Amino acid sequence: MKPRKFGFFDGLLTLLVAAAALANVAAYGANGLSIGEFWSEFLGTEEKQTLVFRIDNPYVDVNGRKTSIDEHGSAPFIQDGVSLLPLKATYKTLGGSVDHDAGTGYATAKFANTLLNVKAGETNAEINGKTVTLGVAPVDKNGEIYVPARTIADALGADLSWDGETQSLTLSFKLGSSAAAEP
Repeated sequence: MKPRKFGFFDGLLTLLVAAAALANVAAYGANGLSIGEFWSEFLGTEEKQTLVFRIDNPYVDVNGRKTSIDEHGSAPFIQDGVSLLPLKATYKTLGGSVDHDAGTGYATAKFANTLLNVKAGETNAEINGKTVTLGVAPVDKNGEIYVPARTIADALGADLSWDGETQSLTLSFKLGSSAAAEP
């Protein structure tokens, strides 16, 4: 059996597909996507993410793997009946980023095409430019800003569940479809 020879159109099609993929890879950063998120969207695959936090515990289970929340020993806590999660540590675990100005108390969290703006001590926040009212105000504690778990889940488009027996919160969602409304 002879090997198949590629004709002009086979080569042209291969070149066009490669050029489109490279153009999209080059533009992924401009769209705020990580390279993994880009390929998930480009290839149509979605990776499920599950984070399990326990109240007053400085560890988080990420897809079944236990890891330290951060180097400062940040741990979720309950205030006025509302569970608060460390914003920066949560977003960094997912590959996102948080800019926090300790002087003003403002924090901006970014992940995929979501943007969450909060201020310590204020019960209003913004998710993708839309103002939302929080159950409790974010708290600045030891240089980390803590935000109600429901607010983080809403910003990420994640499911949130509570297990009272183990005092644990579970955030779960699929990358590639995790983002809340478009910015």
